[in-house]
Amino acid sequence: VELFGLPGSGKSYIATNLINELKEKNIKAVNMTEYMNNTFEGKMKKWLLLYGIQFGILGKRTREEIINMLPRNEDWVSKFGIYESASYSINMMVLNLLVQKMKRDDVVYIYDEGAVHSIVKMMADFELDNSVTKKLTEYVIETISSRGGIVVYNMATIETCLLSIKKRNRHVCTFDELSGEKLNKILNNYKMYCDEIAN
Repeated sequence: VELFGLPGSGKSYIATNLINELKEKNIKAVNMTEYMNNTFEGKMKKWLLLYGIQFGILGKRTREEIINMLPRNEDWVSKFGIYESASYSINMMVLNLLVQKMKRDDVVYIYDEGAVHSIVKMMADFELDNSVTKKLTEYVIETISSRGGIVVYNMATIETCLLSIKKRNRHVCTFDELSGEKLNKILNNYKMYCDEIAN
């Protein structure tokens, strides 16, 4: 189950509650985003996978297919500093698809920031043309659904997200340090791309 939506829309909250419900029914479930970002084992696996992807050892075909759908990434300019580089954003997308491919059948995997969210994040940060969104989304969603996955748009207004971001007051990534005009601009970008994907 992959969730996508605006920052502060409650993706992690929904993921946590879904996992708790599944566990109450004796169904194994894990939040892969949390696992890969917040556990030592997960961080090590993420680092090794990204290293393998960067040097063409892993996910080479998937990476090439994604790159072929995108404008030349040397020309990209990060408007908000969310991603280190265009290459890193592509590698994160490949990583999420690669991890989903390695899933076990007896576990429900929840991603509150998976491959579709990586598309939104990348498009919002680099402000790429909307025509790219459609091709990339169709490719990613087809890949996810062919493996038995579903994608859920966690809809929320920008106003709701702003309140949530202010309330949670976390400081774990570049996005959390954005404020004022920049924060409003990137949230509007997120909303535009999320709606485009949902449509």
